[in-house]
Amino acid sequence: MKILTPLTEDELFGLEARLRAIKASDLSTIDGLLTAVATSPEPIHPDEWLKLIFSEQAFKQLEECGEQLKVYEYLIRHLNGIEAILTKVPEKYHPLFRERDLSDTVEVVVDNWCRGYVQGIQLCASQWREQAAQIEAWLKPIMVFAQPANSATRSNLDKSNAKSMKVAIEENARLLHQFWLDKRTSKRKQYPFIREYPKLGRNDLCYCGSGKKFKLCCGAH
Repeated sequence: MKILTPLTEDELFGLEARLRAIKASDLSTIDGLLTAVATSPEPIHPDEWLKLIFSEQAFKQLEECGEQLKVYEYLIRHLNGIEAILTKVPEKYHPLFRERDLSDTVEVVVDNWCRGYVQGIQLCASQWREQAAQIEAWLKPIMVFAQPANSATRSNLDKSNAKSMKVAIEENARLLHQFWLDKRTSKRKQYPFIREYPKLGRNDLCYCGSGKKFKLCCGAH
């Protein structure tokens, strides 16, 4: 199914152009948001995160230009791609950070991605808070760079510390996903299958009340 196919680089550029045209969230912010959604302790309905990406005016513009379904498809595919990579080949996961060209170097800008990630956390905030003690160290760089650049926390960071925290974000995103994946897997194991009806033999009367033998009724399907 195409919905499960990750976006190509050209499709990412196309998505970014469409988002820019309607003044929706930028791609780096969305990538952070969808990474948090893919990492979330429990499933989050698309309606919950779509409203963080599009203003009411942006929704109308999408409908008017006939781009709504295409943009939605791209966003779902991007989310599925993030989840698949983090689950199956986490070492290949790379956040879509911004870059700023300086005179003699390129600066990696993580701010928007981190702000998007924090938005995703807030969609399932109570569960994240319950595990705060265990994941605090992994979340710290993300939370720091989600703050305004002139905030007291960021102003007090020296260049070396700031660089180390930026570098840590990518690996921490992988660790956070694995943490919640393990939690979800463990939770599923705690709830074994419970048979709704007693097990029937092939010649017993079917539980649906038809009066027929099970093998000639529901058991025949």
